[in-house]
Amino acid sequence: MRIAAVQHDVVWEDREANHARLAPQVAHAVGAGADLVLLSETFSTGFSMTPGIGEPEGGSSAQWLRISLFVCYDLRFADEFWALAPDTDVYLVPANWPAARRLHWQTLLQARAIENQAYVVGCNRVGTAGDGTEHVGDSRIVSPLGELLATAAEGETILLADVDAAEVARVRDRFRFMADRRPQSSASTPSNRTSSTSS
Repeated sequence: MRIAAVQHDVVWEDREANHARLAPQVAHAVGAGADLVLLSETFSTGFSMTPGIGEPEGGSSAQWLRISLFVCYDLRFADEFWALAPDTDVYLVPANWPAARRLHWQTLLQARAIENQAYVVGCNRVGTAGDGTEHVGDSRIVSPLGELLATAAEGETILLADVDAAEVARVRDRFRFMADRRPQSSASTPSNRTSSTSS
């Protein structure tokens, strides 16, 4: 399967403008052979906390695209990735990761790929958010061995890479450490965690 990560800027709190801007980029990625296209977290509004900006389940953005399981904040909780590893070949991580902590973003994406022996696709936005937060992208597609298959620096761009479930199986067969993991403790369940407004 070929995956595209569209690294893009976001028009602050303007769904229609973002849908219009992104439609040609998604079409371009599909034209380049992408079977799955990943955009950044909160691609339709930016990381806004303005009351009423959210959408109901099945809202306009959900109807416009597929929704992903993980967001950037989840990268800090390895056990959430571990729990799904036996049945996961590719993790998708859309993000609004700030430039001030770009090293964390880069490192955690590779760490989650290596420790779970799976592909990780991280798609971060670029540009300045409406609250002044700078984003530099650094989107990447990482192999099950932690190799960078495709990377981006600053600026809007589209990353493409082929992912192969057979490669995941080969890596896991060669390095059989996942069976040695200890079960999660109840202290680390998501319900016991506090949320963050910034990654």
